[in-house]
Amino acid sequence: MKAIKFTKRDRRTAGRATGTIIVTFSFPFLEEKYVLHFSSEKEQKSLKRTEKFVKKHLKKSDELLIGSSITIDAEIRASSGAMRRKKLAKWSNGEDILTTFQNAKKVWENLDFEDDDYEPYEIEI
Repeated sequence: MKAIKFTKRDRRTAGRATGTIIVTFSFPFLEEKYVLHFSSEKEQKSLKRTEKFVKKHLKKSDELLIGSSITIDAEIRASSGAMRRKKLAKWSNGEDILTTFQNAKKVWENLDFEDDDYEPYEIEI
């Protein structure tokens, strides 16, 4: 009979991404800054959820977007076990948002993730 053995997530190795994306919206016109966290059980879905949210909620009002920016960071494990950020991409008013997300995807795909690992093995019953 085959079974699957799960090993717990390695939370001690520094430099691994947790699968969480942090998006910082800065709107100088409103004098506001918003920070949102997107995470998913599947790391690939975190960036897709982020992109969908930004495209849906980014208004086309020229007045609102003057000087605005969006920073996309990945949450990375530090050597102390705490969380740090790694910049994936930054968008500023006037730039193409699609290009920003394409650049973020390239960096995101090259990250090493903290995964719950599993391995199949044989057992006798």
